[in-house]
Amino acid sequence: MLIEDFVYGHNFKIYYITDGYNAIPLVSLKKTLFDDDWNFNFDGVEIEVQDNFITNSIQKTITDDIVLPILNYLQRGDNSYSGILAVSCVLNEDLSYNITDIDTFFSNMDAQATLNLIDENLVEVFESCANGSFSDEYDDILINDNFSVAKLVKFNRKFNKSEINDLIESKIIKCGENVVLTSTAKTISRAKEKLSDDIKFINCEE
Repeated sequence: MLIEDFVYGHNFKIYYITDGYNAIPLVSLKKTLFDDDWNFNFDGVEIEVQDNFITNSIQKTITDDIVLPILNYLQRGDNSYSGILAVSCVLNEDLSYNITDIDTFFSNMDAQATLNLIDENLVEVFESCANGSFSDEYDDILINDNFSVAKLVKFNRKFNKSEINDLIESKIIKCGENVVLTSTAKTISRAKEKLSDDIKFINCEE
């Protein structure tokens, strides 16, 4: 029997890079549902990177209480893991949290928004994880001071034909098809404004 319950609170996710021994946080992101902001009859999911609500203290607690114990357990079983680790949580009013999911990869939507903020050569970072030098070479991962927003948009009806925004490579979007669009700016509000403008240029047909 499977029993599911809805957990109320602030939904967020923290991405880490790990070599199996050390884990360095990359970004935190907030995820929310949305629908039809501009009467375009669409819905989907929105993420914000970085999530200012998630403090360094909360991030450290999750690292110490969840991430490092998982890595230590895997090491003891001779199953050391290196790569991306993503911890999804719900933050409660009393600042306690519930873990809702743990992944070992970037989702497509999260990756597009997150990679805009990383100022490291990720090929070199992952090579250092693979050859065992990660803990010696990296104390943190360089992140720029921008904010990034992404929307996974599902269009639900036919639009009037118009010129397609180059963000979707001149592609006509079919009804019911999902599209990920991203925007980056110095503030979260400006990133959202830019993304809103981009969405208005999308053409959808049956």
